[in-house]
Amino acid sequence: MTAGVVSAGLGDLDLDISASAWGWMIALALLGQVAAWLFISSGSRSLAANTVAALLLLQPVLAIAFGFVVLSERPTWIQLAGAAVVVGAVWTATRHPHHPDSTSSHGSGLHDPISDEHRSSRPTHR
Repeated sequence: MTAGVVSAGLGDLDLDISASAWGWMIALALLGQVAAWLFISSGSRSLAANTVAALLLLQPVLAIAFGFVVLSERPTWIQLAGAAVVVGAVWTATRHPHHPDSTSSHGSGLHDPISDEHRSSRPTHR
């Protein structure tokens, strides 16, 4: 959408393409974006939140790696430095849980008021 707005503003927007090209663009949008995010959202339900966040942050790093291996692209030093920063940040953030309840029985690390209710109703033994 942004590319279309910028192209229209610069006068470089050419919508006069063949029907087969439009079909390929629609297929690319549906398969490359919509389907991918549907798979991500359905697959991430069974993973911990920090794992999903780490995997999503590693996606651009893997894009650089696949570009190098598959397309013989040569990444710049800035891209490699950025990838190193991302990998370091993901490693630092996921090596130890920050909160003691991040490994709760639900696996989400979120506040569970039902569990709190049961905890408060149990007698404490000292």
